[in-house]
Amino acid sequence: MKKLVLYILIFISLFTKSAFTEFEASIYVPIGITSTFPNIVDPKWNFVRNIYIDTTKQDMSFNIGVTGNFGYRFDMNENNAISILTEIGYSRLDFASTFKAKTDNNNGNNKIYDASQNLVFHTLNIGLMPKYAVNLTSLIKDFNSNYDGKMELNIGIGFGMKIALAGEYYNTINNDADENYKSHLVEKYSFKDIKRKFDYPFIPYIKLQIDDYFYFNEKVAFLFGISLIYNFDIFYDIANMSYEDYQKIYEGYPSIGGGAIAYYDNYNIKKYGFSSFEIAFNLGIKFGN
Repeated sequence: MKKLVLYILIFISLFTKSAFTEFEASIYVPIGITSTFPNIVDPKWNFVRNIYIDTTKQDMSFNIGVTGNFGYRFDMNENNAISILTEIGYSRLDFASTFKAKTDNNNGNNKIYDASQNLVFHTLNIGLMPKYAVNLTSLIKDFNSNYDGKMELNIGIGFGMKIALAGEYYNTINNDADENYKSHLVEKYSFKDIKRKFDYPFIPYIKLQIDDYFYFNEKVAFLFGISLIYNFDIFYDIANMSYEDYQKIYEGYPSIGGGAIAYYDNYNIKKYGFSSFEIAFNLGIKFGN
């Protein structure tokens, strides 16, 4: 990390025509649509706790949060600049997936039904977001000579960690199941729970962000943009999970018998986790020239 920062500063010193720098800050709300990718590695059984493991598929979910960028801007000339920004924020990150399950009523009339699950984390996001800025004011004036405002395009590629501080696990029955089981909260997670149930309590991410700044005056602008975010896998810690934790991976469906179908010590699934791709629309305010 230190070497990366050093290389960025060297690049700026070589290509910046002006020594002028200025503090820059922005705060915005990302409103996102997320597609989850289940990752199930080496299941010993295709059928666990009345769940058909090989039917587990991605699903869509809605995410929201708040993000702040803080750092310094280095002007290259009157139309171009580079900003080196830290990123800190909060996200509600929802990993959603669907699968098929069956009732187990011991009379031979088993029924296949659709089900879904949502693994939700409340995360503290910490990262780095370098941006390249292009002043679009002169381009706009070529089309509208009466334009007297200022507009700027910013493109950034960032990365960081989402630290899962708390969470919840929900599941939903989608067919004709008992209304009492339609949708319910199975379990809430504290940070201590997350450290115990998962390999690690953080989720690495990378992000491409494109923002337009519409300036009200020389120092304040309206921020509107879009982000493409990939959240890397977070895995359940199957090998070190207690029997009670292990059961709750697929717990809470109607008429499902207690206990895992396969013997616990065999660990039905070697690795079980989720990654996701998110498209977020950003709305906020930017401060600084």
